Amino acid sequence: MLAPAPGSPGVCAVGEGWDGGGGQIMLQYIKHLIKQNYNSLGFIPLPSIEQAMDNGQVLIEKENDDPCGFLLFGNGFPVLKIYQDCIQYDARKIHHGMNLVKRLIAIAEKRNCVAISLWCADDLESNEFWKAAGFIFVGKRIGGKKRKRMHNKWILPIGGLLKLQAGPKGEG
Repeated sequence: MLAPAPGSPGVCAVGEGWDGGGGQIMLQYIKHLIKQNYNSLGFIPLPSIEQAMDNGQVLIEKENDDPCGFLLFGNGFPVLKIYQDCIQYDARKIHHGMNLVKRLIAIAEKRNCVAISLWCADDLESNEFWKAAGFIFVGKRIGGKKRKRMHNKWILPIGGLLKLQAGPKGEG
């Protein structure tokens, strides 16, 4: 049905080489997955998700040629921001999430970004995933008014940050 992006087995970016009907199929899948995981994901209005899809800011993970998760990110510079990341419950294996992160790292490197960041509710197991993926915990904030939970800030430095710290000729 939908082919993975070149060099990214099982991972596709909506808006990058998808067929005409694929976007609507993926939108329905993402809506379904968000609904199933409402307590773990922050709210993003549907038009914003559609815009992100049109801009190629949604990565889709697949298992056996079927979608099993997604990652929605922003086009920030010099830091790319992850706004939502979700793997469906019956496919929650660490390699699916890692595949999405690796794909996003490649995008960040291509754009010369220095880091990838995200906020994750303090009470979610996904904090352990972000730590395992190499993200660094850098702080907390008070969450939204409705759920009143703390959010953890995670940052993954990208090669560009190391280059900046090393100076123009590699001096450090």
